[in-house]
Amino acid sequence: MPTSSPVEPPLDVWARHTPTFSRLARKLGQPLLRAIRASHPERFAWPAGAIALLDLILRKPSLPGITAMNGLHYGARVLVMAVLWGALGGLLCLALRARRAISFAAALPLAATLLLLLCLTASHLAYVVVNGHFATPELLRSVWTLRAILLVYLAELPVVAGALLITIGGGFAALLAQALRRARSVHENARAGAWLCVLLTASATLLILLSTGDAASLRFSPPDAGGLGLLIRAAQRPAGFETEPLRGAFRRLPLAVPPLMRATRASNVLVILTESVRADAMCSDPHECSDEYLDPSASDRIGFSRLRSQSPGTFGTCMVLWTGLEPDTEYPASHRAPLLWEVARAAGYHTLYVTAQSPDFLDFGKYLTVAGIDDLVTANDLEPEPDLMLGAADEKAMAAFVSHVARATQPWYGVLHLSNTHAMYRTDPSVQPYLPPHSALEMGILPELKTRYLNAIALQRRSLGIFLRQLRALPSFQRTLVLFLSDHGEPLGDHGELIHRDGLYEASLRVPGWALAGPEALTAEQREALVTNSKRWLYTRDIHATVLDALGVWEQRERIPYAELRAGRSLLRPMPEAEPLVPLANLSGVWSFARPHYGVVQNERKLLAGPSGPFVCFDLDHDPGERNPQPAGACGPELSSYARRRFPMVGQASGD
Repeated sequence: MPTSSPVEPPLDVWARHTPTFSRLARKLGQPLLRAIRASHPERFAWPAGAIALLDLILRKPSLPGITAMNGLHYGARVLVMAVLWGALGGLLCLALRARRAISFAAALPLAATLLLLLCLTASHLAYVVVNGHFATPELLRSVWTLRAILLVYLAELPVVAGALLITIGGGFAALLAQALRRARSVHENARAGAWLCVLLTASATLLILLSTGDAASLRFSPPDAGGLGLLIRAAQRPAGFETEPLRGAFRRLPLAVPPLMRATRASNVLVILTESVRADAMCSDPHECSDEYLDPSASDRIGFSRLRSQSPGTFGTCMVLWTGLEPDTEYPASHRAPLLWEVARAAGYHTLYVTAQSPDFLDFGKYLTVAGIDDLVTANDLEPEPDLMLGAADEKAMAAFVSHVARATQPWYGVLHLSNTHAMYRTDPSVQPYLPPHSALEMGILPELKTRYLNAIALQRRSLGIFLRQLRALPSFQRTLVLFLSDHGEPLGDHGELIHRDGLYEASLRVPGWALAGPEALTAEQREALVTNSKRWLYTRDIHATVLDALGVWEQRERIPYAELRAGRSLLRPMPEAEPLVPLANLSGVWSFARPHYGVVQNERKLLAGPSGPFVCFDLDHDPGERNPQPAGACGPELSSYARRRFPMVGQASGD
């Protein structure tokens, strides 16, 4: 019977192979040391230290939150970048010293590489300073597409642009001068150059390995390593990138609106946009329900009992409401179509936007940097440090709006954007009609989540009642039309979803809505049409069209850029009897943080599809809870055909 050979102890294995390792180290290390002595690459490693020092100075407020592991990652990347900078500088020095033309020609790509590295580093750092967060690989892939936007940024941020140019130009000049000076004293050494190439390759390979971590780990990189890591990730083009849409709330470059001659009658128009309120959580029509806070100040409101949002998210709804485009609109239309403020200014209105929302939430404020807004008040103006999710107190936004319109001397168009009914739902001990009240949100306990949600809406309803009394007390209210709606609903456990974003079920799309008009705001015909149309199925795009009509530019809407893409109906005019085919989507040119969901709806019939399809049909007449999906054909050939044309990618995903 064969016997197994004894296992050699690890220490014996190491002792037996140590001479081999020593000889290998001498063979590799000695030439490398000679190469370093010949070119002194360590003298070119100073940019790594300077960049890290500048980065740490700028990061100082956030340094207490950096963990020991973050520090180790950061230090490792600084060392790798020091080797990379040094190897590049040493090679440039040797190339400038060489007398052969082919060697000297190598200096050009080396110098270009140093310049590219400086540009990437300075731009990466500037982006962080301006935006407060790190760029994404998708953004870097789209630099050429965004070139006009980037030039506008630089033009309007002269300090940042100047610092950027000084950093790039000064750093490159210093490195080039150092290489030229050192080239006079070093000896040409082809082997040294070869070994520096090995060193450069090794450091670049190590940096690539360090750049395979997630975005959170790259946040704690020095700007040079972070910029290169971003470039490495951007170079890894995903499959189908050529058709990958550009998404995000970044600075717009809107098409200009020509001067518009408004109708003789000029009314003030106020859109109140609230956050995450379901249709069944607020009383829209005072003839169908009662509201102890709204009824005393708005008992004459005209309720929209069947109003749908076309997107389950704030960003998508705002794009639809302000541009009139559909919720699946992608770049560039999403960032070039004029917003309602720009249209109103072209018609001679004073424009306002008072929002309790935080402009820092995923760069939402960047989307409104150029928007034709005369008076802009955000959560950052209302409170020193507003909550990123809840924003500033809604009452402060309401008070600021009243203060601004009280001073207005010309017809105005304004948006009052509320925020406190967003998760995590702001409540107040003085307004908690739904029991049991809780001071802290328990996301895992559905009854307590719903209770806090309803109490937050009760607080907002009370504030709205006070605001409407103050608004009605102003002389300008006589000619003011108020339109109220929510950006989307909130599932609260329906279909297994807690909060909005992904689903297109009615719990996320059905929203409250109503109109309130001063005695001189509308003609008798407009008021009659508004009452009649309020009973129809309505959509966010219809509110946009109604605002255009109220601003007196309905007859000139074809002159507004992207007019051919708007399909909304004005509530102030008779509507066609046929119900329209309306698209739904949770992704658009301004929003990408969701799994794709698409849909089309026509009155009670809906076709919905998730990320992988296929479309399924829901008939709300027989299935109001949307519990029994049917084949797409059950919704009829017209709806099915429209869904396939509008969202062809769903058919491909489902194998249709």
